[in-house]
Amino acid sequence: MSLDDQRAKFGQFYNADSCIEEIKILSESVVVNLSYAEIGAGWNLTFHRYAAIVQIGVWDESILDHGEVLDDSDLITRTKAEIQERNGESPSPGMGVRQFQGPWYHYRIELIDGSSLNIVAQDVNVERYKM
Repeated sequence: MSLDDQRAKFGQFYNADSCIEEIKILSESVVVNLSYAEIGAGWNLTFHRYAAIVQIGVWDESILDHGEVLDDSDLITRTKAEIQERNGESPSPGMGVRQFQGPWYHYRIELIDGSSLNIVAQDVNVERYKM
């Protein structure tokens, strides 16, 4: 998948004024549940084959300002370097599902308090549901 494909998929949720309801960290994915009560909709964002999750400085807001996808960032670089430091230049697939080679994306969800949820993963799926 290209960066444009990832941006199109990630952009399927209504980001302004949506709220983060729940974050689930699973063995092969991270699921972020968003809701927007005013329109009666919610979204499950599933980040597949993740390698990093960072959220620093959250104070009292879980309301989204915007989201973006990057294919080149310091977080991607740091994540890959940490993995290679512990697992060698070409890390093994680990349980057969992770592939170190290939594209990595930095999915960033900025909150209105200026903090952000940052996930480095290889793919995202967005599923909308009615509340």
